[in-house]
Amino acid sequence: MELRAYQLEALRAVLFQWRTVRRTLLVLPTGTGKTVVFSHLTKRLADAGKRVLILAHREELIDQAIDKLHRATGIFAAKEMAQHQATRSADAVVASVQTMTGARLQSWPADHFDVVIIDEAHHTLASTYMAILEHFAGARLLGVTATPDRGDKKGLGQVYESIAYQYRLGKAIKDGYLSPVRALTLPLSIDVSKVKTQAGDYSARDAGDALAPYLDQIADAMSTHCAGRKTVAFLPLIQTSQTLAHNSDCAGCASRRSTAKAKTGAKCWTTSAPGAMTCYAIRCCSPRDGTSRASTVSYAYGLPAYGRYMRKSSGAVCACTPAKTT
Repeated sequence: MELRAYQLEALRAVLFQWRTVRRTLLVLPTGTGKTVVFSHLTKRLADAGKRVLILAHREELIDQAIDKLHRATGIFAAKEMAQHQATRSADAVVASVQTMTGARLQSWPADHFDVVIIDEAHHTLASTYMAILEHFAGARLLGVTATPDRGDKKGLGQVYESIAYQYRLGKAIKDGYLSPVRALTLPLSIDVSKVKTQAGDYSARDAGDALAPYLDQIADAMSTHCAGRKTVAFLPLIQTSQTLAHNSDCAGCASRRSTAKAKTGAKCWTTSAPGAMTCYAIRCCSPRDGTSRASTVSYAYGLPAYGRYMRKSSGAVCACTPAKTT
């Protein structure tokens, strides 16, 4: 898989930074190939005899990294998660942060890995990540993220010494790698005065309650403005996702479906059909096997959500937002 010009620049920038610092960040917008970049970096390191640990916090991200590593570079990465135990001879190990704790973490020699790569690096300051970094303290570190901002305002500078490379969202659009954005606001005034915040963002339950009275109007507006387009609606709760999907059915939208699911639910659907509307609940899958927050005050959560429907595709994606909140 050939690297784009900015991806090659990013890879070289990381290697250059590691000459003077041990812990650096790579910032690329959602949809511009972060996984491809660190896959090629892993290949270069493996070819030089280095062993790489890649950390992620969800199984879909772990499986995505393993798949991309093989398709982009030919590397067969080992999986360290739950019942999956990676062989110590693997050049690259993709591991669950939740698995790499306690005795499982201690079973790995502290000097086993030369490099640690953290996907979704804005989570780095969590105690689970920090324990892993402390254990592999001698390894170089690369954090990969769409935004170095965190909802709780804690600075990643506590861990990372530099930003090796940052590809701006506007530049990605100008270069033709992401679709341009056209915002459409709906004439609704949603009262969020009673919505509490948790960890710097809206409470999902409160946000769902605040949106509930307006779902009929939102569905009507979407039937007008999103007709014939692939449409993604990010919502705060399973219930609000299901309700909007039902209301859109009544409003005349075609091919409605809701991917809202419980933790044990089946794999999510994608927006494959022209004119399909997919309603995504928080903590359920996004169009590219990630998660997003619809009702958010957090730039760190909002930007990746927007980025998911800015990927180039065969059909346009329609996204509508309320005019204002009060």
